[in-house]
Amino acid sequence: MYIPQHFAGPSEKEALELIRQTSFGTITSAGPDGLNATHLPFLVDEYEGESCLMGHFARANDHWSYISRHDAMIVFAGPDCYISPTWYVSPNVPTWNYVAVHVYGNVQILDDNDSKHRIVLELSDVQERKLPNPWIPDYDESMLNAIVGFRFHISRIQVKQKLSQNKSAADRNSAVDALLSSGSENQIAIAKLMKQSLRS
Repeated sequence: MYIPQHFAGPSEKEALELIRQTSFGTITSAGPDGLNATHLPFLVDEYEGESCLMGHFARANDHWSYISRHDAMIVFAGPDCYISPTWYVSPNVPTWNYVAVHVYGNVQILDDNDSKHRIVLELSDVQERKLPNPWIPDYDESMLNAIVGFRFHISRIQVKQKLSQNKSAADRNSAVDALLSSGSENQIAIAKLMKQSLRS
């Protein structure tokens, strides 16, 4: 990923927290017919003292059958939004602010029921614990047979936070005010991140 120095992201620890917040990503690898991508929720986990990611494929999706043969990449997209040049104090051009995390590594297939049961329980718990009446999962063996679990061993992480850091403080503050007045969820999320970057 192309990352100019002023858009470089935080530490690996902070990047993993961004992944926890986002959860949903796209895993891409080479396949028999070229590149293949699957959209999945992911867990951040620890394995033998190293951070890794876990998830599962539908068994009917043959991506799982060859993904472990090659390196793979997972992309997590954070908030993003258009930035109008009219929001800056000084003359400028339109741009797009966003947060993106790229995780590189390799996949270890986990097709035993104990591993798959743990993965689906934890994936459910991460989301359900936010709800007022959490659903308690009860996965039987036939359901577990319909999926294939995996552990993603991380070799490196790249984070890009494009938040107008290459602009003056006056321009950035002016854009933040415009974004906060918009009411859009993504625009407000970007505005908050821009304010944080101004303080750092």
